[in-house]
Amino acid sequence: MMFIPQKTLKTSIIVILVKSTSFIQLAKEYISEFALIKLVLHTIKTLSWKFNPEDPLELINVSNPEFKYTLDKKEEKWNCSCGFFKAMLMPCEHILKVLTHEGIEMEILDYFDVRWLRSIHIEVDDMVLEELERMISQEKDHQEGLIDEERKSDKM
Repeated sequence: MMFIPQKTLKTSIIVILVKSTSFIQLAKEYISEFALIKLVLHTIKTLSWKFNPEDPLELINVSNPEFKYTLDKKEEKWNCSCGFFKAMLMPCEHILKVLTHEGIEMEILDYFDVRWLRSIHIEVDDMVLEELERMISQEKDHQEGLIDEERKSDKM
């Protein structure tokens, strides 16, 4: 296990957080709350990874060099062998490491699928609300019909 001096670790965390604040602020306006939480956690986790000096497309875990992930770029987007990006359709900590290393962290939104965009959630919420209102209206009409039938039967 590699020992990182406390002062160095604190400095690294501060640098990462300050550097990432701008893209997290940008992302906050466009992605869902769940995606934002994952983004913040993955940003902090980037401290656990370093580039392999022998292979610049490979990340090695700082505390356990046995853990390695390979990165590749296809169609102007980074991919990672960890599988998180493919499964969740949002950037993993390894892709974030590359983006911040290259100074292109503002491209972060390109790595989120539309399912994680806030505008999609608002549209879905509106659709759900409209459907609920329709169902409530139907149920109200049904109940009023039952009451009317009961009143008619009471008069007879």
